[in-house]
Amino acid sequence: MLRYAGKKEEAMAYRFANREQLGLLPASIEDYVSKEDAVRIYDAFVERLNFAELGIEIDEDQVGNPEYDPKAMMKLLVYGYSYG
Repeated sequence: MLRYAGKKEEAMAYRFANREQLGLLPASIEDYVSKEDAVRIYDAFVERLNFAELGIEIDEDQVGNPEYDPKAMMKLLVYGYSYG
């Protein structure tokens, strides 16, 4: 569980994204990425990671101002490192 540095032992909620959410042009975020794009491999890789073994506790029942989803941040990190 990630802790907020401003207040002792107060857990914060995560910001979760819905990639199927309809938006404006294109209708879904999934429409931006082709089915053959390598980024889908990174997505599948991170989804299969055991975050508890990495020392990252994900608690979806946290309260307060939401943080970003640790899995989404890990996907960005892996993608960024792979493309330099």
